[in-house]
Amino acid sequence: MNQRTLLKSQTEKKLATFAAASQVQVPRRGWIYTIRKTIGMSLRQLGARMELTPQSVRDYEERERSGSITIKSMTEIGRQMNMKFVYGYVAIDGTLDDIIMRQSVLKAEEIVDRTHQSMRLEDQEVSATRRQEAILERAQDIKRQMPRYLWD
Repeated sequence: MNQRTLLKSQTEKKLATFAAASQVQVPRRGWIYTIRKTIGMSLRQLGARMELTPQSVRDYEERERSGSITIKSMTEIGRQMNMKFVYGYVAIDGTLDDIIMRQSVLKAEEIVDRTHQSMRLEDQEVSATRRQEAILERAQDIKRQMPRYLWD
């Protein structure tokens, strides 16, 4: 198993743990506010733990809602509420392998279509079936090699 395949496999395993989390809806008022209220902690109490004013805590809650809070801030606020902040990515459709394959097919189509166009000009056009076979073969090669131009 080469290094890239091993990395892909290890990353897939790590990302798989986030699959269920992708279904969780972020509370309307954000996690900081929701957890703080749920555990009965006031703005003043959280602020005291963080050596901040209650208004500063409220500002953090607003930054979370607007999407402008930092990971560092979310981690520290969570720690002060005896929580662990976690983050990660979940593939929109499929797995990392699927993402790589879809991109490989797009690149293969570009390559095969350039060749197909040249052959058409020379009156040596291939069938649609053969074109699809060529794309799939080329895509498999691209996926296996993962060349630098894959994401260009």
